[in-house]
Order: sequence, then C-alpha cells, then structure tokens
Amino acid sequence: MSNTPDWFSAAVAVVALGGSMGGIYATTTSKVSVIESKLNFAVGLIEKNAEYDGIVTEDFFELKERVIRTETGLDFLAKGQAELAISIKELTRQLQMMNNLLIGKRMEMDHANKT
Repeated sequence: MSNTPDWFSAAVAVVALGGSMGGIYATTTSKVSVIESKLNFAVGLIEKNAEYDGIVTEDFFELKERVIRTETGLDFLAKGQAELAISIKELTRQLQMMNNLLIGKRMEMDHANKT
C-alpha cells in the first residue's frame, strides 16, 4: 500500500483532470476562433459575390434592353427602306409618264408649227 492519503491522490487526480479540461477548453476555443474567422471570411466573399452578381445582372438587363431597342430600330429601318423603295418606284413611274406626256406635247407643238 502507498503512504499517500486517499484524499491527496483524489486531489491530484482532480487537479490533473482540471488541467486537462483547461487544455481541452483552450484548444476548443482556439479552433472555434479559427473556424469563426474562416466563416467571417466566407460570409464576406459571399456578400461581395452578391454585390457583383447584382451589378452583372443589371448590366445584363441593360444590354438586353439595348439589343431589343437595336433590333426594333433595325426592323423599323428595314420597313422604312422598303417603303422608300416603293415610293421611289412610284415617283420614277410618274416621272416617266410626265416625260412621255411632255415629249408628246412637244411633238404636237412641232407638228402644229410646221403646218
């Protein structure tokens, strides 16, 4: 049997257990702190990504609107060109008719002056 009293052995065991628990607490606290800093960093990245996503989304919709306006403008331009071509054909036809009429009148006047 040992010469140390039981209460002394129990006290040493409690101190050893307390020290061990303190070490576990310190390690756990350190790990929690590291995880918390990593989590905060990840949250910061997610927030920055959300801001960037918002900017990209706004740019996308602005570009989409520009494309729609451009396509609408091109459709309007194509329609205007088609109408212009029809108008030019009609104007050319009328000028030819007027030219033929003037040539006919000129011939009538020349014929009338000869007689």
